[in-house]
Amino acid sequence: MNREQITRELGKIADQTFFLCGRAGFMASMQEILTSMGVRSGQLRQERFTAGSAVSTGAAATMYAVEFAKSGGRFVDSSAEPLLMIAERHGIDIPHSCRVGQCGTCATRVLEGEVEMDTEEGLEPKRRAAGYRLMCVGRALGNVKLDA
Repeated sequence: MNREQITRELGKIADQTFFLCGRAGFMASMQEILTSMGVRSGQLRQERFTAGSAVSTGAAATMYAVEFAKSGGRFVDSSAEPLLMIAERHGIDIPHSCRVGQCGTCATRVLEGEVEMDTEEGLEPKRRAAGYRLMCVGRALGNVKLDA
């Protein structure tokens, strides 16, 4: 796959979204080509099938309050569990897909508190700066309030 093939097959790329999936080298190469063609980071989506870390890199598990602002729920749960699992257990719907921090579907804004992530690969830098964290690999570092 190269720039010429992309131009020939897709024509105008300004309004398209690109889904990249494959080996890391292929996706990096495609991202570089597409970026050089003027594709914005918001038009790129990546899907990786790699296992994420199964445990938190932080201290021993502690119990913290997790508040879901939109859903109105507030629960006390273990910091060892990913926030997506906590949400699911309590019937809070957070869209998700890969469950290993690669696709970015579960990105949710943290309104209060801190969330530690096992990986940030599926989170765009702009969204991270705006307070979003990946719930499938995110764990509370204290009481948190989420925009979910």
